[in-house]
Amino acid sequence: IRDLKVSQLGKLTAKEKESGKFEELFASLKAEYPGHLPLLVEMLKKLDGDDKRKEHLPQIIEAADEIIAAISKDDLALHYGKNLDKEDPKSVKERKDMDEKKSTLIDALARKARAQADTGDEPEETKGNTEGDDKKEEIEGFDATLKELKEWVDIDSNQKFAILALEREARAKRPGLVWKLLNDLLKKDGDGTKGGICPLSKKDLLGRRAKIMKELGYHELVDYDTKRRLMDSPDSFALF
Repeated sequence: IRDLKVSQLGKLTAKEKESGKFEELFASLKAEYPGHLPLLVEMLKKLDGDDKRKEHLPQIIEAADEIIAAISKDDLALHYGKNLDKEDPKSVKERKDMDEKKSTLIDALARKARAQADTGDEPEETKGNTEGDDKKEEIEGFDATLKELKEWVDIDSNQKFAILALEREARAKRPGLVWKLLNDLLKKDGDGTKGGICPLSKKDLLGRRAKIMKELGYHELVDYDTKRRLMDSPDSFALF
């Protein structure tokens, strides 16, 4: 019955969500089933997938933190340190449960890191107004979350986390590595990012690559890339 109730959150229409029905139902279920991971995940994904996502980055971080705190990292580490007895139904079930918790932890850490990174994306007119200590805290927060995430998944080999790898290299002022990563992602038109926390389309990747090539001073390549994008997506460049 609990899972059936939680599943109702995913069945709400866009209009119902806009009216606050999601938050109302979530609050009711949370009071009834405190700490239930699938329920907490529903809220995180709702916030992180919203069209106005950047308006509530602190809430995304808070929702991710609640999930992270609800999962024992020590229990996970202890479990995966043991060999799985595939003949024992109890062990197999425990592995399945732990796999789900691990996947949930990874997803929460990744979404938190992305929200922390985006917190620093200020409009041009407000840049320079951030206090030094706040900026330092924001940078250290992203780095700390990324470090914890890397304990559970290799973000460099798993392209579902490419958005975080790109952010890491950009923050470290390594545009050459950003360019290399974008080229690797473009080999399959960004398909490797599908199913991740931030899928990147071919158009997204080409736009990012043009920007980084300008930074590197590769202006001839920028012109070539622009012509390629025009050929690939003529409608997006139409004047009228």
